[in-house]
Amino acid sequence: MTKTYTIAYDEILFACMPDGGDLEAELARFEDEARVEIDRDRLTIEGGLLLVDEPEEGDEVRYSGFAMGVLTDESGESFFYAVRRPGGAS
Repeated sequence: MTKTYTIAYDEILFACMPDGGDLEAELARFEDEARVEIDRDRLTIEGGLLLVDEPEEGDEVRYSGFAMGVLTDESGESFFYAVRRPGGAS
């Protein structure tokens, strides 16, 4: 089964992590490293997303990469898109 991810973004990407991870800890880490405070009321948080380089027909692109932040999986590989796929991950 393909792993799905949770992302948190506003104008830029603040977090990209496997579903079920500690999102609050990841946001706090970002704040500490970047020395910024994230307005959590403005965040869009979505889980159950697939990280892909090319969306397939029917995929709903929920976030697209590099200009607003790089989507990376837990191994550090980068991707261009986070998508919601009809019928779930495949």
